[in-house]
Amino acid sequence: MRQALRGTAVSAAVQEEFGLVTVNGSCSGCLLRPGWVITAAHCVEQRDASGNFVPDPDRPGQNLLQSLAPMSIGAGWDVGDGSGTAQTRTVVRIETFRPYDVALLQLASPFVQTTLAPDQTRLVNADGQFPYFGSEGGMALTVFGRGIFQFATGSGDTAVPSQSDGQYRVGYARVTDATDPALYWYASQDGGFIAGGDSGGPSFAWTLSGYALVGVHALATVERAPGKDDTPTPWTWVSATPKAADAPLRPLREQLDAVMGPAPAKAPPQFIGVFPGTGPSRDDQLIQTFRTRAVKVAEKGFATGFPNFYFARYGLDHVGGTIMLRPGGVQWHTPPQAELGIPDTALGDFGERMRAVARYASAHGSPGGFPAFFDGDYGDGLRLGTYLLTPRAAEWRDVSLYHLNLRENQLGDVEARFRATQDYATANGFVGGFPNMFHARTSVFDPFRGGRREEIVCGTVLVRHEEAQWADILLFRDPA
Repeated sequence: MRQALRGTAVSAAVQEEFGLVTVNGSCSGCLLRPGWVITAAHCVEQRDASGNFVPDPDRPGQNLLQSLAPMSIGAGWDVGDGSGTAQTRTVVRIETFRPYDVALLQLASPFVQTTLAPDQTRLVNADGQFPYFGSEGGMALTVFGRGIFQFATGSGDTAVPSQSDGQYRVGYARVTDATDPALYWYASQDGGFIAGGDSGGPSFAWTLSGYALVGVHALATVERAPGKDDTPTPWTWVSATPKAADAPLRPLREQLDAVMGPAPAKAPPQFIGVFPGTGPSRDDQLIQTFRTRAVKVAEKGFATGFPNFYFARYGLDHVGGTIMLRPGGVQWHTPPQAELGIPDTALGDFGERMRAVARYASAHGSPGGFPAFFDGDYGDGLRLGTYLLTPRAAEWRDVSLYHLNLRENQLGDVEARFRATQDYATANGFVGGFPNMFHARTSVFDPFRGGRREEIVCGTVLVRHEEAQWADILLFRDPA
């Protein structure tokens, strides 16, 4: 049998953590703030007798909205008293954002919960968030919905209709098409599929800042059991939803914020976060990734390691590709800040730190190295933790952009350069590698073009199998 989403409902604690709510008894939704719910616009819009949306003459481009009077929002967790009694709130305001299938609902009073502070805004997908930096393309999604959990089976008179019990379930998917600015399409990675009742439910992606809300479920392609049509309801006899699409929230961040009012400047550490702008910079995120990966590698008995910025998901586990270095392949140095030539203003500049270590490595007979990003003052000024690779462990090469399969406009894309270096290393018999973040223009002889031509080469450190190995390091685990 084919499942819609997953067969196991998530706990009330997980629902509270991700702000999962029921919209008007039929759709899914998510708390953007304790007193605001994000859902799909089509869940709250009026339709005519033919099932078509009714344009709103007073709001060009938007549709007429359902009446507020009977509309309610339900949450599956209690008020913290251990009673297990669900909470319910009424809706006092609705705003829609067509052409995006997104609606924002204001509640008469906020839900009692422990994830978000009062007026705190849930972290939303945006530029500057590692590892996706705002782009929905290729995202690994954690999707929630409370709709159909079992598709229709069989055919004709013996067909069994789809089933729904109103329980929230979790599924996993990856974005396959983000070319439409108002929708991104995705395919299931665990056999679960979005279906009726999941509309308006949230999709999250893990970032270094925490789970970011990416979009709300808007659309799905459907197949029906043979011999069945769309009666008595459009979802009764649906046997599959091969593809699903969400409406992205990233383009609407400013509009959503304007409707709700200004968010606090900075979230307390225990809360999920605010709209980006006050969070860690791209360099901060890269540096923290190096630190975190080094700690995880040390727990496995290796001297250190570095990320290759490849990511994967195995079931509930999100992992990051990591090159782990054995003690014989690396040397630990703590040069003074002045010896590396890094001013105070550049200590948080990832590219400059990498280039400074490359210069230091060359001066000390090493093919290359990288910063540990663990620095300290031991009474004689700031010293910068640095790893240098031994000649047995690595070699340095200048590799052309062509052979790295990179474009010139990607030279500043750190993650792309690391992944390209890993690909080149694998293709050339090495376990991994990293860019030293130097590049240069050079003139080379090209016999096929009758003379010399200019090309860009990138400083590349390639790591041998003798002193290193690749491992997929667990970064975090999704809720079961």
